[in-house]
Amino acid sequence: MTRTIDLNAVTAGYLECALWANTIPCDDDAYPVDPCDEDGNELPGVTDLPAEDCWATLTPEARAEAAQDCADFVASCLEEFGPDIFAGLDDSQIGHDFHLSRNGHGAGFFDRGLGDQGDKLQRAARECGTHGIMALDRDRLTFHG
Repeated sequence: MTRTIDLNAVTAGYLECALWANTIPCDDDAYPVDPCDEDGNELPGVTDLPAEDCWATLTPEARAEAAQDCADFVASCLEEFGPDIFAGLDDSQIGHDFHLSRNGHGAGFFDRGLGDQGDKLQRAARECGTHGIMALDRDRLTFHG
C-alpha cells in the first residue's frame, strides 16, 4: 500500500526550516545583511525571534507560495521516481530537506544515508531553484528567488 503524503506537514516542515535557516543574529558583525531598520530596530523574523513571532511575520502570500512549491515538488517526484521515493522520510522532514536542498545549505536529502534515493531527491530539489526569506518591511516577510 502506498502511503499518502500530508502536504500540510510537508509545508510546515518547509516553513519551519526556512525561518530557522534564514535567521540572522544581530550581534554578528561579519554577516553581510543588516538585520535592523534605519532606526536601528531589529527586523522581526530576520533576527533570532521566538518561533511564534516568526510565523506571524510570514505574509499569507508567502505561506501560499511555499505550500504550492511543496505540493509541486512532491507531485513531480512521485511522477518521476514513483510512489516509494519518500520511503523512510516523515512528511515534515520532506519539507525540511526540500528547503535545505534547494537552497544549497550543505545539508538535506543527500546527506541522510539514502543513497540513490537521496541523490534523486537532492537533484529534484536543486532544479526548483533557490527560495529564501526577504523582509518586506518591519513586520512582513516573504520569499524571493
